[in-house]
Amino acid sequence: METINLQIGEFSKLCGVTVKTLHHYEKLGLISPLRVDEWTGYRYYSAAQLQTMETIRRLKDLGFSLEEIGMLMDSDSQVPPMDLLETKILDTEAQLRQLLQRRERLHAELNSQQKYLNMEKFSIQSIPAMTVACYRGIIPNYDAIGDLCCNVIGPEMARLGCECTEPGYCYTFEHDKEYKDHDIDFEYCEQVKEAKQDSDIIHFRHNPEVPVAVCMKVYGPYDQLYKSYIDLFAYMEKEGYKMVGAPRACYVDGIWNQSDPAKWLTIIQVPAEKVAEVKRPVMHRLNLYCCPACGNITLSYGKGRVECCRQFIDPMPVKAAEIADKPAITEMDGEYLLEYHHPMTKEDYIAAVVVERYDSVQLFRLFPEQSAQVRVPMVAGAKIYTIHRQGARVWATLG
Repeated sequence: METINLQIGEFSKLCGVTVKTLHHYEKLGLISPLRVDEWTGYRYYSAAQLQTMETIRRLKDLGFSLEEIGMLMDSDSQVPPMDLLETKILDTEAQLRQLLQRRERLHAELNSQQKYLNMEKFSIQSIPAMTVACYRGIIPNYDAIGDLCCNVIGPEMARLGCECTEPGYCYTFEHDKEYKDHDIDFEYCEQVKEAKQDSDIIHFRHNPEVPVAVCMKVYGPYDQLYKSYIDLFAYMEKEGYKMVGAPRACYVDGIWNQSDPAKWLTIIQVPAEKVAEVKRPVMHRLNLYCCPACGNITLSYGKGRVECCRQFIDPMPVKAAEIADKPAITEMDGEYLLEYHHPMTKEDYIAAVVVERYDSVQLFRLFPEQSAQVRVPMVAGAKIYTIHRQGARVWATLG
């Protein structure tokens, strides 16, 4: 019987592996070409070697390393013994436990970051008059701020006997007239209970009150702060404010209490004054519709008409939810779990939950004879509508 010779490209296609992988396996001694043409260097494999590649693939899928596969390939049976399989099962169970623990940590991290994102980003505040201890100098880059505060400014303030206020308040600003990513003319100020004698490093001054400051919360390393000014000044323009003083970067969480730079919280504070009252568009109430023929649920704003199944539908009545109608709300894996005390029969059930905020609206359907619970995103400042269906009667509760 004539042996079928397959060039390495043809063989790789039939095996589902790359030519590079075949070369690697050849170096490891797992599988070698049937022959190599001495003139062209072309490698040829036999059809029988397809089964060898299938054995290698199967053992890899079972979690065996290439080194372990090589040892098995050298054995007569090429089948892993039972004691080795039992060891692999134990190893896999240990890896599974580690992956489940990692998943929980990832969920916790996601939940934490979503909480940060759901916090109100912008606010208008006043900054009271205060006495501050100040340091001014040239820093090589923004990454140097944490080290400077911990190893230079802090020890010098302690030597001078400074008493900081509770809660503490510290901020920085730059004296450069343009953006610089190195050799930055930087000033650090921290509120103290009273001024001490100036030193070569620290001097004291009294800051007047800032009646209005537009503030923005920013999470992340300090070298990314400048990117946040785009959003901040867009917000100020939209709200009718202009800047009347140098922006401050107020440090709340940093290297001193958070090892992860992604969790460093800085509040940018811009002294401002209102220059124009912004006229906002009138927001129309959300209308909820349910087709009596097919049960389709539709949402709309304004006074438009909704048609379904060749008939116009009136918006369903909305009333404030009684205590018994309100869901129990639990945080779970970065979402809110809403649980209702409801029988969920075919005749009487919760048909949907609607989550509305000023910038978004989301619909979550429920069906008879399933559990009366739904998971929704963690959305700050949202309204929750619950759509009830009892026979042909449909209504919504808000709250």
